[in-house]
Amino acid sequence: RAAGSPSNPGTPQTRLVGIRDPTTALAFPDNTVTNTKYTPATFLPRNLAEQFRLHMNRYFLLIATLQLCRSITPVHPATTWGPLVFIF
Repeated sequence: RAAGSPSNPGTPQTRLVGIRDPTTALAFPDNTVTNTKYTPATFLPRNLAEQFRLHMNRYFLLIATLQLCRSITPVHPATTWGPLVFIF
């Protein structure tokens, strides 16, 4: 029971709600919820874009790429590429 109508607040009102009523089902959209951020086709590009949106990750990728040249690096490349691979 509702409290009453605005025109006559003292009189109780009855409200009928039909469950699975085909006439009211057409008036409202379905309540489908999709909460997937990625699809199998967009996982890698979106994940890479999200990771390299941060300046530090781009800088670390640049340093890791430079570490591949044995002539300019004092350390083994795995020590640089390991953390970069870990953030994915």
